[in-house]
Amino acid sequence: MGDRRAVLAGMSVPRGLNDITFFSEDFTYLGKYRYIAARPLWCDGGKLYLFGSLDAGDISGNNVIDVSSGFQNVRFYHEEAYGSSN
Repeated sequence: MGDRRAVLAGMSVPRGLNDITFFSEDFTYLGKYRYIAARPLWCDGGKLYLFGSLDAGDISGNNVIDVSSGFQNVRFYHEEAYGSSN
């Protein structure tokens, strides 16, 4: 898993793209999910906890990205967790 923040330089207001990128154990690219402000905080097994709720697309409102069953079976949900759930 990687957190990518691409900021466009020279803008009067900072703009850019943020995404969480997933890789397999042998570093094969699996996919990515975009976000605006819900930065990754920590991983616990196959669960990735976010700062607040995911805030992009139709998966908004969830603070956990769970790839425990593989990236093809990813689940998104909200879990009460100190520092993550708002």
